[in-house]
Amino acid sequence: KIDYLIIYLSPYFEGVKSPLFAEPRQYLLDWKDFVAELKKKKLELSGKLKDEWFDRFKRKKEEALEIKRVIDRTDAEIDIMVYKLYELTFEEVKIIDSEFEISKHEYDGYEIAEE
Repeated sequence: KIDYLIIYLSPYFEGVKSPLFAEPRQYLLDWKDFVAELKKKKLELSGKLKDEWFDRFKRKKEEALEIKRVIDRTDAEIDIMVYKLYELTFEEVKIIDSEFEISKHEYDGYEIAEE
């Protein structure tokens, strides 16, 4: 397993090698958990570097959350398309997917766009 956090931070710490890029899910942590992950790897941010990384972390976290929102919306859209493809009723969908979030009216009115 590649430790993307170590790889990404390597240019900022002596003794850490391979500057590549971080895995986006690191930014789904909150700041406190992110710093705790660094400490587990015996890395510590301080002073100006800590401030810079906090600002960077906030920006990257927003980007990661937006990507996650897009993925979640896309997954939901695909689910609806599959349910419609198999001609499932709203009631059947609720049996298989208890967390299905749209109303019966929205589901019944949903049409797959043809290109």
